[in-house]
Amino acid sequence: MLRSQTVNTIHDLHQQGKTVQEIAQKLEISRTTVRKYLAHPEAVIPKPRPPRPSKLDPFKEQITRWVMEDHCINCEVIYARLQPMGYTGGISILKEFVHPSAGGGRTCARATL
Repeated sequence: MLRSQTVNTIHDLHQQGKTVQEIAQKLEISRTTVRKYLAHPEAVIPKPRPPRPSKLDPFKEQITRWVMEDHCINCEVIYARLQPMGYTGGISILKEFVHPSAGGGRTCARATL
């Protein structure tokens, strides 16, 4: 897929009366590519990708419970609790989930393990 700037250049050159061959030579791309983008200008719009599942997804409900019931927002403690349950992800994604706006709050003691 070409960059949108290149596609815009293809259309600009075409409006200036340049032939498909001249456009292809100037931009160093094939004539079929030039024809494709002239025939289908919407081809430059990328299709959205489906969201990928996170390693944290199966544990989000449990984490929310710990935050609400135990008032535990210390990610090191939550991480230590998750590992025996089979969590294989990192602590960074856990921090992003527990502290989405990096707000302050109480932390639970390490003795709650």
